[in-house]
Amino acid sequence: MPRQFELGICGVVCAKVNEGNRVDELETRTEEIAGVGKRRLAAILFTDAVGFSALANTNEPQALQWIEQDIAAMKSCSQEAGGQVIKNTGDGLLMVFASAVDAVSCGLRIQGLMSGRDEGLEHRIGIHTGDVVLNDGDVVGDGVNVSARLMGLAGPGQLYCSRAVVDLVQGKVPFESKNLGKKSLKNITDPVQVYSIWSSDLVAARPKKPIAWAQLLMIGFILVAVLLMWQLKWTRSEVQEARKEAETAVATPTSWRDNLSPDQQVEAQEATARFEFEKVLRLMAVSEPVNEEQYDATFARFSNLLLLKDWLIDILKSRSKEMPLIASGQFAGEDYDLEAWMEGEELMVLQDGSESAQKISDVPPWMFRALALSAVDEIEEMGEYSLIAGWIIDFSAQYDLPVPTALTEPTPTG
Repeated sequence: MPRQFELGICGVVCAKVNEGNRVDELETRTEEIAGVGKRRLAAILFTDAVGFSALANTNEPQALQWIEQDIAAMKSCSQEAGGQVIKNTGDGLLMVFASAVDAVSCGLRIQGLMSGRDEGLEHRIGIHTGDVVLNDGDVVGDGVNVSARLMGLAGPGQLYCSRAVVDLVQGKVPFESKNLGKKSLKNITDPVQVYSIWSSDLVAARPKKPIAWAQLLMIGFILVAVLLMWQLKWTRSEVQEARKEAETAVATPTSWRDNLSPDQQVEAQEATARFEFEKVLRLMAVSEPVNEEQYDATFARFSNLLLLKDWLIDILKSRSKEMPLIASGQFAGEDYDLEAWMEGEELMVLQDGSESAQKISDVPPWMFRALALSAVDEIEEMGEYSLIAGWIIDFSAQYDLPVPTALTEPTPTG
């Protein structure tokens, strides 16, 4: 087992390998780095507990107990793989390794330990290798930034790494992988080829990802949508037709409002503007539909918008200032670059260097959709992606936003 290398120490690993490619001897020769801030090549591993902040808000003792147990287990994995824990972020760790092989071995070990548990937190992991500077108990550099961004892209239980890492460990560590394509990462000049990797043993034991609390919520969303369709006696063709109409519809007052009182009409308009879809559905329930077909399609659309809102809030609550949801693109001819997360019931948005706190009901529709587009782009499972992409199409139609070309035929990135 390689000895744990200390900060300010440069490790040179020497190995003798026999004909069967088994390591007979592993010696670590160390040389002190002359001076402070010397550059070195290292593998950086970041971890983060998904949903820790949200759990801490509702059950702090349980959240602290689970994170303490998991942090201890991850530190043990790092030590066994010859790594060094540089920083404890409270709900995750920053580790540095002498080689990508050690980092990936540690990451896969953590992934295996945390999967398939009956209870506890789920963690996401990012790994990259590159130039870093070890300085006064900290580590900085592009290698650190890229690994942090890769972790931010990963979902619960997932391990994302760069192509540079995959190339270095291929044939040396048993794992399965999926190429997710090139991703533009915040503050990183060139796009990075991203891979999702997992242990071959984990695949054999658990052919599907363990169901996290967010996935359970997603299942609930789907069941609610199915129930709504059943109550309205929709057929599959009618649902598809409603979706087709939504893609090209323009958000104008619908006929169901005509039978509301003037005060109720104002209430419905304000509720729509503030994304208060529960209130819209309640008002629809007391109105007399002028056109049954149009009423049913509108009811289905607002039901989808309610599901979209709850899903997006859930995603934002799993993020933090350190690991926000990042959205970038162009709207109305202007570029935008957003970082967002939830603190309690407030939506925190960092835009153009300025941080603001607001209710999600107060953001403009284009920003709501921009965040939803960023979140859905991280989904790998086809069925889940298609479902939520459909909700975003409905949202675009309701608020007179152009339907993103990428969503007309939803396909997960990669």
